[in-house]
Amino acid sequence: MTSPIWQISDRTLRRSDAAAAAWVVTWIVVGLAVAYEIWRFTALSDSTVNSGEALARAGEGLTGLADVPVLGPRSQELGQQLSTTAEQIVTSGQEAGASIRGLSILIGLAVALIPAGSALALYLPYRRQRNRDTAAIVHALRRGGLTPRLTQYLAERAVARVPADILLATRADADEGLRDEAKDLAQAELTRLGITMSRAS
Repeated sequence: MTSPIWQISDRTLRRSDAAAAAWVVTWIVVGLAVAYEIWRFTALSDSTVNSGEALARAGEGLTGLADVPVLGPRSQELGQQLSTTAEQIVTSGQEAGASIRGLSILIGLAVALIPAGSALALYLPYRRQRNRDTAAIVHALRRGGLTPRLTQYLAERAVARVPADILLATRADADEGLRDEAKDLAQAELTRLGITMSRAS
């Protein structure tokens, strides 16, 4: 005597999980790439800072000529002007660098998290609900088998969820009197959910 054993084949769910994971990882990589490319623009701000520091050294050199007759007073004034300008350039370069770094992080996070987060926000509730539905159906099958009431319930689910080609083929066979539409739709829904039946002694 053999009895049916109902079990869940998670091959379909593994494919769905792999697709969702690939989507998330892809957008994280894209976000990191975007952040890195924007971060590279800090080289421009670093160059500005270096130029400002070089100008500051030149200003200090001119200021050091203050004791030279004739040239001294004029060179000191020019050196002070250069030092003031250099300080402003260095400050601007540092602020620009900080802004670019902050912007690169912000844009990188936005590029990575908006598509990935949106996908997870849609997929995870679907995944949780499907797990609950599948577990409930398997429990009902193990308890009482494919009863007429459960068959009808699964057939009604199939009408909304089973691909159109399977649904139409099933109904065509039923119209010709070849098959039982409700049972075929119920089986199609079980197949879609990855629920299979085997027989064991």
